Amino acid sequence: MPNDGFRDRLNVELHLFKVGHQETLDTELTHLSPFHNLCVLALAESVAWVDSLVKFVDDTYNEYSRSRYGTKKAWSITTRLAKSLIEKVASPRNSVHNSFKIKRPSQVSKAITYASLRSLDLMVIITHVNFKNSPIITAELSKYLALNTNYEAVEQVQKKLLIIDSDNATMRKEVKSAVSAANTADNKWDSSLKPQLEDLKKRLRSLESRA
Repeated sequence: MPNDGFRDRLNVELHLFKVGHQETLDTELTHLSPFHNLCVLALAESVAWVDSLVKFVDDTYNEYSRSRYGTKKAWSITTRLAKSLIEKVASPRNSVHNSFKIKRPSQVSKAITYASLRSLDLMVIITHVNFKNSPIITAELSKYLALNTNYEAVEQVQKKLLIIDSDNATMRKEVKSAVSAANTADNKWDSSLKPQLEDLKKRLRSLESRA
C-alpha cells in the first residue's frame, strides 16, 4: 500500500542497482568501447524509466484517491496500470528463452541483446507519451471500467436495500406498537364501559316491561 515507505526503499535499491551494474560494466567491458557505451546508455535508460514509473504510480494514486474513488480502489487501479506497463516492457525478454535451445552461444547472446533493445524501445515510446497517455493505459482502463461498472451498480443496489430493510424494521416496530395500543384500548373498553352498557340494557328492559 502507499505511504508505507516502500517507495523510499525502492529508490535506494534502484540507486544500488545502478551503481553495482555500472561497476560491472566498467570492470568486464573495454572502457569507452562501442558495446560498453551501449550498455551504459541502456543501464541509464532503464533506471530512468523505472524512476519515471515510480513517479507515475505516485501521481496516479494521488489523482484517483482525490476523486470519487476511495484509497483502496485507487491503489487497485494504480497497481493494475503499472503492472500492464511492466508486462508490456518485459514481453520481448519473456520470449527470448526459446533461443536458449540454440547450441551456439553467440546466437543466444544476439537474441538476448536484441530482446533487450526492443524492451528499451518500448520504454522510450511509453516515456515519450508521459506514461498516462500510452495506449496500454487506455486499454487497461477500459477493461477495468467494463469489469467494475456493474459491480458498482450492485453496490448501490445493496446500499438501497439496506436502507429499505432499516425502514421496514422501523415500520414493523411502529405497527407492533399500534397493535399493542389498540389491544390496550380494547381492554379498557371492556373493563370500564361494558358494566355501564349492561346497566343501560337492564333499564331499557325494565321500561319495556312497565309499558
